[in-house]
Amino acid sequence: MKLKGIVEEFLSQVPMSLRPRMHPLKGFAHPWLVARDDELSFGISGSKLRKLLSLARHWQSQGIKHVVAMGGARSNHLVATLQVCHELGIDCDIVTPKTYAQDVSGNAFFLSLLARDDRIHSLAPEDWETRKDFIGSLLSRRGDGNSFVMEEGGYSQHALLGGLSLGYYLADRMESEYRPTIVLDAGTGGIAASCAVYLTLAGYQGKIAVVHMAGLAGWDKVLRDTVQWTEALIQEPVALPSVVSYRPPSAASFGATSQSVFLEIIKQARENGILTDPIYSGKLFMTMRYYEEQGELDGGIAVHSGGALALEGFRDKIIKYL
Repeated sequence: MKLKGIVEEFLSQVPMSLRPRMHPLKGFAHPWLVARDDELSFGISGSKLRKLLSLARHWQSQGIKHVVAMGGARSNHLVATLQVCHELGIDCDIVTPKTYAQDVSGNAFFLSLLARDDRIHSLAPEDWETRKDFIGSLLSRRGDGNSFVMEEGGYSQHALLGGLSLGYYLADRMESEYRPTIVLDAGTGGIAASCAVYLTLAGYQGKIAVVHMAGLAGWDKVLRDTVQWTEALIQEPVALPSVVSYRPPSAASFGATSQSVFLEIIKQARENGILTDPIYSGKLFMTMRYYEEQGELDGGIAVHSGGALALEGFRDKIIKYL
């Protein structure tokens, strides 16, 4: 497969292994393995690391000296982006909606730690919809053509190889051990879509399930974009993957939490020794458990995408259930 060679070339240029460790999960009704993308980095969530390594490759090849990243003040992606930009010596401006919360904890703390005040641009809620106008003004003031404006969540054609690399490792596992279902989480959905495209091209016949943490709006476009970007990469037609979409049974809106989510986080910590967060991975395992009970999931591989660094921001809420 042509795509396999392209992904292997990308991986040969990455200064670390991106192969996730896998081990059994306890506490479920059916046999599950968990792919530990969370273990790829301490400071950067695993799936975000894949995405940013792919983006960094593009930035370096194009001589990018300045990145503008946008997202919420507690975004895993912004915290990760700042770390990579600092390492590469790339200037980074953060554009985020203004929050009136008084406590600075979790990712909000790490964001403040990583970025100077003059590099964080907080826009009033009424100005957020026109943030691209603000970014245009910001770029004009810099007067530098070597800038890269990154969409929320790092959604970009240049992040494609990172997501494909996850599919590469999962497909490699399938060659020696068949599992009926692969479960991924999704915010923007770029990593999940890229992984699904690779698995489909590799001939994977099992179910590919995606738990959408930020709703389904835009998912079809993300999937179509990913197919088109892959076609451009390999110069061959690519079929649209068959993906089953799920929503969390509790706290389904993005950023929402609930007792069920916090209890799942505690359960995973005490039964499997896994640290999860209430925005992505905690909801992933909670959703798997729910759909097992509904008879829709019966084991497979779940990808733990990371995010535990943000857990500190929910300490006071979780501690009530300990």
